[in-house]
Amino acid sequence: MTKLRDALAALPVIDVREETVLLGELLGPPVTPAVLVFVRHFACPSCSSTAHAFVARAPEIAALGARLLVIGNGSAAALAGFVERVGFPPTCVAVTDPSLRAHELAGMVRSRWATFQPRAVLRSIGLYSRGHYAKRGADDGDLDQQGGVLLFGAETLLFEHRNHFVGDDADPSDVIAALLRERAARAEVAGRHAVNRHAL
Repeated sequence: MTKLRDALAALPVIDVREETVLLGELLGPPVTPAVLVFVRHFACPSCSSTAHAFVARAPEIAALGARLLVIGNGSAAALAGFVERVGFPPTCVAVTDPSLRAHELAGMVRSRWATFQPRAVLRSIGLYSRGHYAKRGADDGDLDQQGGVLLFGAETLLFEHRNHFVGDDADPSDVIAALLRERAARAEVAGRHAVNRHAL
């Protein structure tokens, strides 16, 4: 297990029931692959788009044996509203860390320029036009914080993407491709071990 996963696993987060749990309890055993989707703000159009994209692929991610977690930084009430708007399935867990410690440990960018630079504004307008809009509340999260995605495999970090501006989002297909590559690699190793045992 990576040191980063260890550090994240020790963090307390808040779920939709307003209960505090350790992130490690949600990540599952160290050998379990885990997809962590960090969102910047619960009223953010980019976060809405990203959450919808990953939720739509949640069955595929679960079929590959991976956990899917979405981590925000607003209040528990704002988290509950976000979960309802997106329509999270039981296979996807959403939590929040208002301290921003999870985002910080994961190395996510925090920058006012990343939020308001021209590319970010244009991406936001485009996402608003496609229906990714929610009225902003004071407790939705940190406006300067950016999101991203980490994929932990059984022993290493398989995929990482840190948004450098609003709308600079990871593609779930890339995450699923990384999970498939890891599964194929494990199968190859298991096959070699089986051949070696047979040879003995």
